Amino acid sequence: MSTGLALESSDMDLAITDLKIEDRYIMISEMAKISQILQEWKCLDSFKFIDTVSIPVIKMVIYFKIDYIY
Repeated sequence: MSTGLALESSDMDLAITDLKIEDRYIMISEMAKISQILQEWKCLDSFKFIDTVSIPVIKMVIYFKIDYIY
């Protein structure tokens, strides 16, 4: 990477913003649909959809094997 900060174990946060979902139950329902699709990924080490917190969260651990070619 150009920053030189590529680590073997690091994390990345992803936020979906500007959605016009005002009802919490609808938001949780839509996130549940997304989580069902994400759980089909073959590269998942672990997956958890947490809908009991104030802002629902999907936590995933993904295994990527990247071969760098220079």
